[in-house]
Amino acid sequence: MVHMLTVQMNVYKVFRVIDWRNKMNRTKFSAFTLAETLLTLGIIGVIAAMTIPGLQQHHQLQTNVALAQKAYSTLANVTKELKLENGSVRMWDLNSAKAIADLYKTKLNYVGAPDASETYDVKQLNNSAAGLSGDMFNQDSAFVTADGMLYFIEAASISKSCSGDTAKDACFHIRVDTNGMKGPNTVGLDVLQFVVANDGVYPYGAKDGTDMTACVRNAADGWACTARMIRQNKITWK
Repeated sequence: MVHMLTVQMNVYKVFRVIDWRNKMNRTKFSAFTLAETLLTLGIIGVIAAMTIPGLQQHHQLQTNVALAQKAYSTLANVTKELKLENGSVRMWDLNSAKAIADLYKTKLNYVGAPDASETYDVKQLNNSAAGLSGDMFNQDSAFVTADGMLYFIEAASISKSCSGDTAKDACFHIRVDTNGMKGPNTVGLDVLQFVVANDGVYPYGAKDGTDMTACVRNAADGWACTARMIRQNKITWK
């Protein structure tokens, strides 16, 4: 009897070992092979390479829009304050770009003039040169604020009678590089223009709906994209 029990116990152990080995084999066969794993990783890499640049560009464009909205809001509010203290815009000292810049410096979080040793080029949407360096890095009429924005007065736009051009009868234009030296340094993306008129501040191109039609992909003059970006709250021309 004891012998039979011993045999049965040994048989039971053998079957337990066989069952364990079968389970291990099934597990081994159901796992990914090295080739399958490498293939999967390769596919993931290709998808990432195709997707990540697009996501990065989308994020950059959304950042440009947010900065544009901030610049517009800041200029509109500061101009209202200046009008309360100095009267209507046509009553201000409009004799020079420096005089205008000095007024805005009193209200904006001014930290200094742009570094003349670190100038950079700005381009239009078609990659042609925008030719802004004269006003953009002028040590008297360009200034940087604590948030990194670079403001500069377009000297040629100043009109003492506030009838400078058709865009809301401009008194002058303020241009803003919303992120300073950071790219893309392109008119209509991060370099924008605002019209200061006797009745307020307007994004360039906002006189009526048709003005924004000049904002197109590869435009040779992208200033009207300022109004389109502010109104539509997105960038669709890049």
